[in-house]
Amino acid sequence: MQRSRVELEQMDHEELVTRVLDMQDMVKESLLVRAAMQKLINRLLTLKDDEVSHYASLPSEHLSPEERMLKEVWAEARHALANPSGLVKR
Repeated sequence: MQRSRVELEQMDHEELVTRVLDMQDMVKESLLVRAAMQKLINRLLTLKDDEVSHYASLPSEHLSPEERMLKEVWAEARHALANPSGLVKR
């Protein structure tokens, strides 16, 4: 739960320390999940290298809607590995 600055200023030291430690645990867990997802996507791209390369080389205007979607998905997966924070919506 997010707190306002006023609420945080009213908390005692022990509450703040507990809150910071909880947030650190959440960040560590998030980083572990991100690393696992990157490993999984990288493995998938390696296993599907021929398909990924095939769709990357095709011009979009000659593809069926399904093929266009596959091309976009593979491109997003490559982008996610190359720049993980680039796909984050803010």
